[in-house]
Amino acid sequence: VIVFVADAVVDKRGKDDQDRNNRHPRRNERASIRAACGIPQSEVLAWLRREQPKLKEAAAPIRVVLDPPREGLAEELGPIVEILKSLGAEEILLIGCETDPWASALARFMRHGWALRRLGALDFFPQTHHVEALAVLSPNRPL
Repeated sequence: VIVFVADAVVDKRGKDDQDRNNRHPRRNERASIRAACGIPQSEVLAWLRREQPKLKEAAAPIRVVLDPPREGLAEELGPIVEILKSLGAEEILLIGCETDPWASALARFMRHGWALRRLGALDFFPQTHHVEALAVLSPNRPL
């Protein structure tokens, strides 16, 4: 089971973000793709709390792709980390385009018992300053 949580905190910012999306057709296109693929867009913490019973029954391993907005997940990260741990998530791919919030989230995962397994960067937008930082985390237990 892959729990894909990308752009998921966008909703909580409300109407201003919706207005901005209406002015940018590419954002609407991404939203259409997410909807077609069945990728939910909602607050991460609310979605995890709602889906937690179903996810606990999953027979397959749970792997998470967490790609928060530029400002990160702030105070929501602690409960998110604990829920993912209680679900027995095997791996988390933490993606970030802003290094400070990404590094802060990475450090918080590690303080909550997750181990850094791999670290990398992807240049999705060549010849620009935009680089995505990547970390693969797993519960801190012997491999």
